[in-house]
Amino acid sequence: MMRNGGDDFSFSGLKTAVRYAITGPGRQDFSDIRLSDQTKADLCASFEAAVVDVLVAKSRRAVRRRSVKNLLVGGGVAANHRLRNQLRQAADTDGFAVHVAPPNLCTDNAVMGAIAWQKIDRGEFATLDLDITPGLQRGF
Repeated sequence: MMRNGGDDFSFSGLKTAVRYAITGPGRQDFSDIRLSDQTKADLCASFEAAVVDVLVAKSRRAVRRRSVKNLLVGGGVAANHRLRNQLRQAADTDGFAVHVAPPNLCTDNAVMGAIAWQKIDRGEFATLDLDITPGLQRGF
């Protein structure tokens, strides 16, 4: 993924590769899959390392290509300590500033989905003329 030259990324292929490593291609029934704690830890660590490597490499490349001095990182993945540390190291090495949202503000889209589902269950819907104004303010 780092060799494709673009700045975009998707980890669906990586997730599929992990699934195939566990189950084999095309398998739908996981009920009899048994993994040792060590295997689970190894898979998780390898997945994390691969994702962080891609995110850091592509972030560095995007900063260079666009000649920017600041990188802002947010979202659920920004709560990952390994990613935060490696981005800071890259920023120090390459001479750009990295601004990572505080962990308590690094929520994942799954949280938004859960909130939406609760609102749907309660019948709470916004009108189509809802004004959408972001609430993020400067001064982090």
